[in-house]
Amino acid sequence: MTSNTDRASFSGSSTALLAIPYAVTPGESRNFDLTTSSYAGSNGPNADPAYLFSQIRSTEWIHRYGLKSQRLTFDQILQQIGFKRVESFDPVIGKTVTAKYAGNLYHEVQHDNGDRYVLTCRPDKLREFHHRLTRMLSLLRKRVLFITDGSRRLFGVISEPTVCLVCDCKTLDHRIFNQFQVSLTNLFKEQISKIKKFNVIWVSNDNEQFREQPIDVNATNIDQADDSFFKPDHQ
Repeated sequence: MTSNTDRASFSGSSTALLAIPYAVTPGESRNFDLTTSSYAGSNGPNADPAYLFSQIRSTEWIHRYGLKSQRLTFDQILQQIGFKRVESFDPVIGKTVTAKYAGNLYHEVQHDNGDRYVLTCRPDKLREFHHRLTRMLSLLRKRVLFITDGSRRLFGVISEPTVCLVCDCKTLDHRIFNQFQVSLTNLFKEQISKIKKFNVIWVSNDNEQFREQPIDVNATNIDQADDSFFKPDHQ
């Protein structure tokens, strides 16, 4: 859309950079439609990065690997494809003073906060950002699938190096107890096996600890803890 000053104006939406006009020759411009880019819908042959499946909280994951850390927020992209036009009011002459760059050769984009940016990048640069944003969107979707799958759906993502599980499943229903056992077995397989130390406390008539202190995570200790889930007195 255009503003009252007939300059191009875009909001911070996901499609804001998909049809930005740019100058070809003085006095001539056309729209470069990124929706037809060969990168669209393709992540290439590269495998997913290991950090996609890291056992850290979502807030920490976003801080490390999200849009801002990759310089892919709308503000950051604008700063990389153009420069901010500065305007200020001069009280001496009583007018607003503004800097101009090559006349009207390049188009301007107005941010929601009112800042205006002069676009100076070429189409190949926009293609690069479109490819990176498409790739990031795919990674975010896969991350959501990862943190809502298996034991992470029930227990969340365990990011601490040492944990103590407090288990309370007082039931005479064997079906419910079997589901409880399967859930804990999956938890050990998918998450506990990736940390350093663990312990288990069973809440029953007589509270029982698997070990006096947290122990190292290894195949033997995990198997012993897993076997203890099937003891009849834990029902």
